[in-house]
Amino acid sequence: MKKQIGFLISLSLLFPLITQATSETWDIFTWEFSTDISFRSAVEQVTELRNSLSLFKNRLNEMDAASKEKHDWTLDEQYKEVRTEMVKVIQDINNSTQKITSTLKSLYKYKEALKENIETLNETKQHLEIAKNYLNQLLVLVYKMEREIYTESWEEVDLLKTFVKSDVMPQLLAWDDTLRILLNQINTLLQKTSIQEKQKEESVNSLLNLKVSAQKSLDYYKTEMKKLEQKKAYLISFMQLYSEKKLQEAVLTDNAFEERNLQEAINGLVGDIVQKKYLDTNGLKEKIAALSQHVDSSENEASPVAWPTYPITQILTVFKDQAYERENGFKNLWLKLSIDYGTPVYAMRDWIVYYVDNWIAWINWIMIMHTDGYISTYAYLSKIYIQQWDYVKRGQVIAQSWWEPWTQWAGFISKGANLTFSLYKDGVAIDPLTVLDLSVVQDREKVLPEEYRLKYFNDQIIRTIDVTNVSLLKGRTVDERAQTFLNSYAVGTYRNLSFWDEVVKGTNIDRDMVICIAFAESTLGRFLSTDNNIGNVWNNDRWDRIAYANPYNGARLIPLTLNNQYLGNYHTIKQLSRYGNDEWKIYASSPINWQSNVQKCLSKIKWFYIPEDYPFRTAPNPNGVDNGEIANNGNSEIGEMMNWSVMKKINGVAVQQ
Repeated sequence: MKKQIGFLISLSLLFPLITQATSETWDIFTWEFSTDISFRSAVEQVTELRNSLSLFKNRLNEMDAASKEKHDWTLDEQYKEVRTEMVKVIQDINNSTQKITSTLKSLYKYKEALKENIETLNETKQHLEIAKNYLNQLLVLVYKMEREIYTESWEEVDLLKTFVKSDVMPQLLAWDDTLRILLNQINTLLQKTSIQEKQKEESVNSLLNLKVSAQKSLDYYKTEMKKLEQKKAYLISFMQLYSEKKLQEAVLTDNAFEERNLQEAINGLVGDIVQKKYLDTNGLKEKIAALSQHVDSSENEASPVAWPTYPITQILTVFKDQAYERENGFKNLWLKLSIDYGTPVYAMRDWIVYYVDNWIAWINWIMIMHTDGYISTYAYLSKIYIQQWDYVKRGQVIAQSWWEPWTQWAGFISKGANLTFSLYKDGVAIDPLTVLDLSVVQDREKVLPEEYRLKYFNDQIIRTIDVTNVSLLKGRTVDERAQTFLNSYAVGTYRNLSFWDEVVKGTNIDRDMVICIAFAESTLGRFLSTDNNIGNVWNNDRWDRIAYANPYNGARLIPLTLNNQYLGNYHTIKQLSRYGNDEWKIYASSPINWQSNVQKCLSKIKWFYIPEDYPFRTAPNPNGVDNGEIANNGNSEIGEMMNWSVMKKINGVAVQQ
């Protein structure tokens, strides 16, 4: 009996931990798929789009007839060019709706698979609940036994108590038999649960993969539907305006009229700035005067300006491209990069936002005034995060890249997704490639014209931290390379890429940055813990070892810390450590090793040499900014994760404090 009592005591202490380890996945990763999308409304939306195709075809036939009537029953050559663009949009809507229909089918399958995985996990949870009930019964029996027949020390049976209780001894013995039966039952349950626990990790990983895959499909659906709805609205507007001859002359005489007008607008504003004829805004002169004393962070960088986006995989048009001038009739004063829509766009240098143009039927663009006579512009944007007269810093996310042709802010005539940006110095347009760090270009042979190759090698040499000898990982996509990295260096749950997608969800921190921080500081060990602390999470430099309730919490605190009130205004890697930040709060105290490890890790995954000032945010800090200071909105989640009692409550486990 004494052994049984000891076993029960140990079991009662162990049980909350067993329950916690099993239940942690339900509250953290359970995803109510049905709240994200109504399949019925989605199908109706797609059906409505497809029905609009016949409307466009009929409208196109009317325009064809009108053109033929004016040109001896033949289509005018200039009209044919515009017609071709309209037909492309109609075909795109047709093809995209078919793809979206297929995506909706896969979403439904994901939903069913998610349900099945959650049910499997719940079986383990149910067995533990049964075991918990048995344990409660056992504790009651033991309490009665020890109070009625054992000595106060529990070492032996009290003979006097036994004599006094002799009349009810059969009942006491029955309790003893019941105790043994319950012990056997709970042992059986724990053995079964142990087997299920071995299968649980695979189920959890499967659940995570399904969730992330479904979320990506859902994001694709929402994005595609948004684009198609915009294309539909633009096509209707274009047909109407063209028929009313409000667009006809401009479109037919010059397909580049939008870019020509944009460049003229930029040159006009730059000229006014040089002459100090600033836009009439209250307080602008005072702001400029105050900023004149500002020390630009670019003065401590190898290059005077930073790239406005990454990666650099294709340059569509170089500065003063002769082919562009021959085709369009005016000099090209910008650099045009091919990038995916929705790619983050960063400020190239510190200072003030001078102009923002986001008129819905025009090209979305921004102009920023910088120190030392620099002015930068960014065109073809889909989402702008900043406003006129905002202060911005080098590497700060200011926008997302533009959508596709015939969508909002892309204009009526366009030639593909891109980011178009220009750079001026003392009022004169300069070639951005002469001042940017070219060593970050992914493939110099394919991307850079011959005249820039020497600068490419010079930029490699002047790097403070040399990462050019890093072997790039195999894989066609960033996700494949990140998974390859985790396969080599991570253990347990940390090997699952979907886990890291969950970790950064809602933080707007680059997922691969978080992986590399974890690797650089803890080698991705169990619960991400080291002998000291977990990657300086929560800025604890007291050499404490911080215990976390589960792997998710340990990893999640990394991106949350980068958004806290101390680090929430930082934008580039070097601002996070003593390597590039001598005065203010930091994440890592290493003067160079931490920076070097993170850069090399990111270079492996990203497939280009990560610069010291690489931006780690994919969108603005979700905690918000109040008068230049980060609000404490994100501290509640951090507090819950750092507070053991709250974490227990979140996981549904009652633990005595």
